[in-house]
Amino acid sequence: PSLEADLIEHLLHPPLTSIFTKLPSTASTRDVALDTLQNHEWIHFSYHGKQDFEEPFKSSLEMLDGPLSLLDIIKTDLSKHEFVYLSACQTAVGDIKTPDEMIHLAAGLQFGGVKSVIGTQWSVHDGIAFLVTSEFYKEFCADGVMDCTRATRALHQALQSLRKQKIPLRERIMFIHIGI
Repeated sequence: PSLEADLIEHLLHPPLTSIFTKLPSTASTRDVALDTLQNHEWIHFSYHGKQDFEEPFKSSLEMLDGPLSLLDIIKTDLSKHEFVYLSACQTAVGDIKTPDEMIHLAAGLQFGGVKSVIGTQWSVHDGIAFLVTSEFYKEFCADGVMDCTRATRALHQALQSLRKQKIPLRERIMFIHIGI
């Protein structure tokens, strides 16, 4: 997780560095994460994720002091949020029985008001998550401007870059974008 934060911090150009807040793993508590959600419109989470198929609102990101559930997250005002990147396993997993009706972390954030969300459809290896994150932010922040409407294109370019690196399709197609 800290590798991704270090990478993003390195790729951001001033003045974007002024909106970047890095939370060390020792500060990754539920309260700190909720405060971050409340006070930042651009967020990158790099934690373990867990989808609860029986009770989707209990789907969560694993923090030091316990799970940060989707129910906790949607109680936060997300109406001004531009972008959230969920670099975690199972943040956009659907249920095979009702694929169009499943609520997952990525959809919950988008329904809650976040304009643009990136998540994963199944478990992701840390090395692949790092590669996608690296390629995504290289494209997303290339000109020093962050615009959530460019997330889809940046994700597409990142996945094309992994294809050129001969990363198997199954490892690339798990990343999805929801929103504008």
